[in-house]
Amino acid sequence: MFKNVLKEEVIIPAQMPYLRQVRDFIEQIGARHNFDHKIINSFKLVVDEACTNIIRHGYRDIKNGQIMVRAIVRRMSLTIVIVDSGHSFDPRQVQDPDLEKYVSIGKKGGLGIFMMRKLMDDIKYNVTSRGNELRLTKVREKVERTRPMVFWEGLTLRTKFYIVTSIILTVLVFGSFIFFNSRILSNVTSQVYLDGQAFSSNLAKISWEPYIASKDITLFENAKSVKENNPEMISLVLITDTASRPLATFPVKVDMLGKPLEIPAKQFLDTLDATLVYQYTFNKDSVIYAFVHPISLTGINDTPIGYAQVWANQKYIERKTKLSRINLVAVLFIILIVGNVGAFVLITRIMDPFHKLAGWVREVGHGTVDEDELDIDASDELGEIAQAFNEMTTKFREAQTNMMEQQRIQRELQVAQEIQQMLLPSDFPNVVGYDITSYYQAAKEVGGDLFDFVEVDEHTTGICVADVSGKGVPGSMVMTMIRTALRLEARGNKNPAEVLSKVNEFVTDDIRKGMFVTAFYIILDSRERMISFSSAGHNPMILYRGKSKETYYLNPPGFPVGITLPDIHLFSNTIKADRIRLHPDDILIVYTDGITEAMNHKREMFGDERFLEAIRKYGTLDVIEFVNNLKQELQNFTGGYEQTDDITLVAIKENMEAVDVKIDMFKNLFELAGKNDVTILQACKEMDVSPSTYYKYKKIYDEGGYEYLREMLHGYTNVGLRHMSVEVKTKLYDIIREHPDFGPKRISDELNTEKYGYVEVLPRLIYEELKRAKLNLQRQREKFVQRGGKRRLKPPGTPLLTLDGEVMVGFRSDEQEVAPNIFNIATPIFPGKAKEILLSKKSSRKEKSASISSDDQDLEPLDTGPAPDVKISSDENKADDNVNIISEETDKKER
Repeated sequence: MFKNVLKEEVIIPAQMPYLRQVRDFIEQIGARHNFDHKIINSFKLVVDEACTNIIRHGYRDIKNGQIMVRAIVRRMSLTIVIVDSGHSFDPRQVQDPDLEKYVSIGKKGGLGIFMMRKLMDDIKYNVTSRGNELRLTKVREKVERTRPMVFWEGLTLRTKFYIVTSIILTVLVFGSFIFFNSRILSNVTSQVYLDGQAFSSNLAKISWEPYIASKDITLFENAKSVKENNPEMISLVLITDTASRPLATFPVKVDMLGKPLEIPAKQFLDTLDATLVYQYTFNKDSVIYAFVHPISLTGINDTPIGYAQVWANQKYIERKTKLSRINLVAVLFIILIVGNVGAFVLITRIMDPFHKLAGWVREVGHGTVDEDELDIDASDELGEIAQAFNEMTTKFREAQTNMMEQQRIQRELQVAQEIQQMLLPSDFPNVVGYDITSYYQAAKEVGGDLFDFVEVDEHTTGICVADVSGKGVPGSMVMTMIRTALRLEARGNKNPAEVLSKVNEFVTDDIRKGMFVTAFYIILDSRERMISFSSAGHNPMILYRGKSKETYYLNPPGFPVGITLPDIHLFSNTIKADRIRLHPDDILIVYTDGITEAMNHKREMFGDERFLEAIRKYGTLDVIEFVNNLKQELQNFTGGYEQTDDITLVAIKENMEAVDVKIDMFKNLFELAGKNDVTILQACKEMDVSPSTYYKYKKIYDEGGYEYLREMLHGYTNVGLRHMSVEVKTKLYDIIREHPDFGPKRISDELNTEKYGYVEVLPRLIYEELKRAKLNLQRQREKFVQRGGKRRLKPPGTPLLTLDGEVMVGFRSDEQEVAPNIFNIATPIFPGKAKEILLSKKSSRKEKSASISSDDQDLEPLDTGPAPDVKISSDENKADDNVNIISEETDKKER
């Protein structure tokens, strides 16, 4: 019959030093389950060879690989299963080598697979969802068994079932006999007691009146009637006076009348109501149970005037007990016979369909009969089993039919992997003044992440990080279209929003319905030291200022590329661009959600909180050290757990200030204009600067020199004038939670208090943040707070912080109430190929030619006009009303 198999497994890193653990594991399996040393040694050789090939060839260009070795112990065999996720290789396809040729040429090695086939009884190879699976099986040569075990295993299943059932029935019958036999004597005695008490009590009642009237004949008749009620049990009936002298007996005993009863041994046994039970022993063969009941007028005069006695012989009890035992044995014997016959018939009826089913399955397996020739009734359990076999054979044939399709899909995925690897850049362009490092780690199969570098012009480079919502060849084709369209449209175009709009127009009609791409595109201008950026529904770009310890989550609005929108112009009308300048202590990070959604063995996500904590911890380091440390943090958290989404990261640092570039340019300009043979107009034309700009900054230089000019130019890099750091946003949302009725002016005043660290934020910036989150109206804030209850509120897509700015690691961000996220759509997760790419480029601090445009660059968004002039009244309530009115009017115009 069916027997459970034993399974044990061990997982090791795909490295040579750990093969010792595998050998020890196999030895322990052999010792625990009594396998022959010859079998265990064969397995040690074969498994060591297989694992060595996996490490050297399967994981040749894959890091952090693992090998799982599982032992499956059966009664007659041992199977070792080796699973890895490296490159596929089927050892069964290798032909046996020509040993004579090997000897003649003196070739060494190459006989590992040949050795496997010779030492193993069976080798199977499959590519499953877990990876490459190699199954090695060895059968026991001989199993020592006792003669009873041999006899038992030689019986048919029907005979085994019948023997077991018969034994169980016999044990039950024997147990029942012991149980009921122990109770027979007590039951018979109890019944005699009850009958004797009833007879004596009844005799006493009917004898009171004739006893008073001295009607002796009536007393004899009463005694006779009691005797005749149960002559077998009752041996003698007596009516005596209070001195125990018989007045009437039946059968009539003349010699006993009027004389005191002579009883050699008298023993009191029990009292049943008013009836006394005695045991009279005349000799060893004559033992009487006497039931004595007083003759009295119950309820009027309880004083007895005589006694009614009923005698029962002990031999009656013995006969009754013996007869009950005979009846019990007969009944149990009949039950045993009937049970065995019934069990035999039932087992036969149950096993016959199994025999028929087994014969049919063998015929179907041999192909001698079609599965449709058997009419299966699935109304009972046997029919369900037959139906299951029928479905199993059908599915097996379908699996054979689909095997070619699966191989085709596997080849398609391999093509997609090759396409993806071709699309990833192999090196960085040289961007003067910026240090750039990227890190890419693909998931298990074909991922959907893309990052690319585009040369916009001689001094400008574009960097794109994207995430495609598809996998396989379709996803790879979309990545190819995005990359081609981006490189086509980015040439000479320094507006990232316009580039993404044109890319969307280029690929929308060709992307399959339901697929889309989130992208973040930034443009590095090495001349102007300006970074422009736009987001198409992607994760925010993170700017960390090491000097001020502030973190900015920068994410202009925009729909994902390729998504179906009701209006063809909605994408271009919605997407916005922004720009910033970096300080030398700043670090800019563009990433995909594979970082924050990286999981460990407990299915816990890395999360925004741990990500920000790592950025703060390593943000002041060099970009290469930053990426390496962040990578190590991820690996420590995941613990080697296989990820389901690609991980992509691009880190950028400024290695020379924008102010230094401008100062160097103005120095060259002023020196050139100071020459006698060069006019100011000629100098401005050569340096590509307007005369008005020359005179403006020449005046500042004349007033305070280059240090004063440097102070004036520093104002252009204050990103806090237009963006709010996540630390300040945390305080803002805390005020909203406690005071949803506060408007921008009152929130600004509340921020500038001791509780919130005297933070100074312009009401206009607060209003823009509230409007961006659709919280600029009081009713919106109240509804938002009501929906979140007393939980800590936070901006969308940002980590959870305390009011002091400390990261609250361990809290699940998705359990917190967040503000509405309008245009950022989460990207679905798809598995990818386990591969890492780390690129880095450190640029020189000197540029070939540095210049500044004729007009001073400000830091307003590229495609937005001036913000509406919001006047904040001294009356705080009126100020809120004014802001709400402006917001409503703006919303009407936008609609």
